[in-house]
Amino acid sequence: PRRVAPVRVAPAASAAPVLSARPEAPAVEIFTPPPRQSLAALPRAEGLPEPSVIVGLLNPDTEDLPVWSDLATRTRLRQDDPEGFARLVAAGALDPPEDALPRAIQTELARMNCYRGGIDGLWGEGSRAAVARYFAERGLGRAPDAPSPGLFRRIVAAEDV
Repeated sequence: PRRVAPVRVAPAASAAPVLSARPEAPAVEIFTPPPRQSLAALPRAEGLPEPSVIVGLLNPDTEDLPVWSDLATRTRLRQDDPEGFARLVAAGALDPPEDALPRAIQTELARMNCYRGGIDGLWGEGSRAAVARYFAERGLGRAPDAPSPGLFRRIVAAEDV
């Protein structure tokens, strides 16, 4: 985009419009898209489809179980494509909703025998102690006191304790 004085675009033989300024009006922005030939000349990655939107389920055989709480799907994703799984986790694609975050972390820690309390979604001493046990077992240093997407990602991305 370019910032110019108000303009009148006159048709021209070239791809770029002809601009004429009128100083009495405020400035406007004009965007001239590149000609179609320029887009066609851009390099394309080998084997990738044309730009598109893909809509679908990761596993159409399952019910509407969110991936963050579906251990079997996460395990399959990790086994089938470890690098892709790591990218999904790092990007937050497997994060639970904010209101489910404490419960999700408690569930993961209970699965690894670090959390021994009831999975209630309330973040208290039991949850903090479980995170501390998990961090101690993995040699990760000081454990955070509060649930966060980063904590969930760190737990989900790592191999089980």
